[in-house]
Amino acid sequence: MVRAGMWGWAGGSGTCAAVYPDGDIGVLFTQRFLTGPTDGFDYFWEPFGAMRAARRR
Repeated sequence: MVRAGMWGWAGGSGTCAAVYPDGDIGVLFTQRFLTGPTDGFDYFWEPFGAMRAARRR
């Protein structure tokens, strides 16, 4: 989820990162190039988002 003050990056060479204003940081390094514009890193960001949401309850 994008929030005000958040910084993020997703590169086609297999890296992505997000820094949230509350101090949470997510970084993923892979050795897999993206196959196209619909490919992504949801397998990492969906569980990461669920963990962040659970931590705030």
